[in-house]
Amino acid sequence: MVHVEQVIKQHRPRREDAVLKNTTFKYHVLLDDVKEEMSGDAYFRLYDITDKRVRVLRKLLLQGKSPQDKREKNISGNKIKTGEVLKIHEPMSSFPVSGGHYRDVSI
Repeated sequence: MVHVEQVIKQHRPRREDAVLKNTTFKYHVLLDDVKEEMSGDAYFRLYDITDKRVRVLRKLLLQGKSPQDKREKNISGNKIKTGEVLKIHEPMSSFPVSGGHYRDVSI
């Protein structure tokens, strides 16, 4: 479970061009109905996920969106269009077909 908290500014930044954080993320796990806080590294290892995946989830959490499964949504660049496949198969189907390499009979 990832929890978002607003950052409370405690001191001024050391550099004027420093990037200030608006939110802090805390990681929790439920053990016997008790919410235990843990470090990010331990959280990643416990659930066997990468930092990149958690970054995506944190970004979506701030936007108020849920993650979507985008597997197998892209179209292969090597795919031949259906119309082109039909143009190839139509002339080929007009040729006579033999029964096989070891058969003398035509079908």
